[in-house]
Amino acid sequence: MGMWGLPNGDQTVAPVKRWAPRSKRMVIFGLLALLWLLPLAAAAIWLGAAGRVTGPSSNGLPASAWANDTRTQTPAYNFTLPSTSQAPAVDPSFASYYTTHGGPQALGLPLTVAYQSASGRVQFFAAGALFVPTAKVASVSTATPASPWPFGDLTQLMYNDGITDPASGIVRISLLHALLTVGSLTPLSGSLSDVGDATGPTYADLRHAILPIQLAKTTATATTIATTPTADTDEPTFVYQQGATKHTSNQLISQPMWQYLTRPDVSSAGWQTDFGLPLTLPISLAIVRDGTPHHLLVQAFWRGALLQDNDDPDDHGQPTVIPLTTGLAYLQTLGAPAPQATLGTRVWATGDLALTGAPQVVLPLAHVGQNFPLTLSGKTAWIGNDLWYAVQWTNPHSTYNGWAPASALTTTAPGANATAWAQFDALSPDLANYLKGIGSNVGVAVYDLTRHQYYGYNMNGQFTTGSSIKVAIMLATLQMTESQHRQPNANEMYLLTTMIEESDNDSAQALFVEIGGAPALSRLMSGLGIPGLNPAPDAWGYSTIAPLAMVRLLTALHNGNVLTAQDNKLAINLMSSVEPGQQWGVGDTAPPGASFQMKDGWVPGPDGLWAMNSSGIVTVGNETYIIAVYRQHLGGYDWSPTEHICGAVAKLLT
Repeated sequence: MGMWGLPNGDQTVAPVKRWAPRSKRMVIFGLLALLWLLPLAAAAIWLGAAGRVTGPSSNGLPASAWANDTRTQTPAYNFTLPSTSQAPAVDPSFASYYTTHGGPQALGLPLTVAYQSASGRVQFFAAGALFVPTAKVASVSTATPASPWPFGDLTQLMYNDGITDPASGIVRISLLHALLTVGSLTPLSGSLSDVGDATGPTYADLRHAILPIQLAKTTATATTIATTPTADTDEPTFVYQQGATKHTSNQLISQPMWQYLTRPDVSSAGWQTDFGLPLTLPISLAIVRDGTPHHLLVQAFWRGALLQDNDDPDDHGQPTVIPLTTGLAYLQTLGAPAPQATLGTRVWATGDLALTGAPQVVLPLAHVGQNFPLTLSGKTAWIGNDLWYAVQWTNPHSTYNGWAPASALTTTAPGANATAWAQFDALSPDLANYLKGIGSNVGVAVYDLTRHQYYGYNMNGQFTTGSSIKVAIMLATLQMTESQHRQPNANEMYLLTTMIEESDNDSAQALFVEIGGAPALSRLMSGLGIPGLNPAPDAWGYSTIAPLAMVRLLTALHNGNVLTAQDNKLAINLMSSVEPGQQWGVGDTAPPGASFQMKDGWVPGPDGLWAMNSSGIVTVGNETYIIAVYRQHLGGYDWSPTEHICGAVAKLLT
């Protein structure tokens, strides 16, 4: 497609890299600085006198779009340029393109997360945006020039001016056209994040420095030519050729900018595609940066603009060249396109996340973790560079509302067997407050097996096992007999039965010795990939375990991942037959009609304080949950807090 009035076809634009002596270049740049100070009215007369292009330009934007345009727009949105450590990650949907198309150099740091807008998925970067259109948006009519184009909605007109990657469908948008069209009053020096006083020439001023290009019409077929000058001039010159006719334009370009433009890691598709023709001469401006004057050059191209800092040399001693932060200026001027947050859309947490009552509120309502499911409520909010969604989360009997940052959410569903994590405040604020009131002397882990969701409070803390270690002794004994290719003998069956059903300590001691003591228990847990058990070598009742470790051990037993089917059934039957006088906690609070397998533990510690716990598997109809409640350093023998916790979970999950 042609540019600036060129008919369709292949046109090659080549800079002539012949340079004037240093003194002549200084004169040139001095004149450019004077040119910058021309009144806007004079600029308009100059543009008209030069004879602006009136034919169609690249990708549908009228070539006369900025001629005599005096419209301006003041920045009104609080977006900032983040540090490298604070910048959002490049979205996975754009990561490959970003890496292979010079993203770090040509686009810079991400400013926002990727999100769904009405017309496609978009992520903003310091110097542009990446966009995947999902709907064809009608082009905006230019019949009424006085009407502002709705660039803030990522219209068809806007991404038509981008570069589309045919392999992925990703469109790279420079956003410069939008800033020129609305006359953004964002200072060009805003590209430098540490500039204290970001004042001076703006994008509106840059618009009035655009040089029109006049080309003779020709019917000859366009061809590709070598990069040679048409005349022996001291100034760098761009040469255009269509067919047999060559045309010359006076757009100067500095050598540092030219070297930057032609770097493969900057212009992966070639500078003519990624940047296009120059729209302006290099424009001189001066700023004070960290108390030191800096002399800059700014130059606009068809698909972006560059800033050259002559007082900030790069590693090779050359002036530093960076893209203007058109992405940042766009967000500051027009704001981000409205996010599409359809009511009921399913999202998942990507890691630990505090859900709050309002965007960026410090006090959380609930804490969830990786893969925890949420649904969008339809509301969104921008707080600085951060996008927030109103969300809901549910358990079988309640629905809660809050807000979550988009950076912590994904619309990609986890695998079918993936587990989700949350703290108890996501299951029940009342139960969470109850646990908080007990403090560090209690630890609880619950696995809602039906919904593949874990809930925990201090669930990785270490607690004295008491008789709950007998579950591990039972499983290690059965693994031992399996390794010997036999079933438990009569004596072993007696010991297993009395150890689990009656919690007989002598039976537990006999089996503990037979399996080889603490190392056998360590092998059991490591073989299952479950950390958190520290078996005591001489006094198994004083072993310590994390509540989560017990829940994971019981889950492995329930799923048949520890023993053969026959031995697994045996273990389940033993834990289902605990005598009624030892069913505190899990058993006493199980819902009516539930089946359960359980084991309690209770023992006074060496300090005379009690440790008490209850763990088990509870099934009601199609609902199954696995729970472990551990308490220690207790001044008395009291099961009521354990039963309160177990009973509350039973009501919440069934």
